[in-house]
Amino acid sequence: MTTRGLLRNGANGRFLESLRDYLAIARRAKGCLSFECCPSAVEEGVVEMVACWDSPLAAVRHLAAPHARAFHAVQAECLVAPPELIGMRLSA
Repeated sequence: MTTRGLLRNGANGRFLESLRDYLAIARRAKGCLSFECCPSAVEEGVVEMVACWDSPLAAVRHLAAPHARAFHAVQAECLVAPPELIGMRLSA
């Protein structure tokens, strides 16, 4: 699953602080194969997140977990608009 969002001016510090804690927990979640976040190489202020899960159920469980809900609340404060889902692939 790949998402991207544009940070509000001045929100970088709050976003990165919350992201650090979120990634530490998410990467230990059952079914997480990898979870990365990086600034866009071509668009200033845009962050991209890529998460790989061993099953759709693992992804759904992650999204429903308290740490994910807390991070999504911070995202709502820090991003100009809700993150855009730009890719999702399910392996067989």
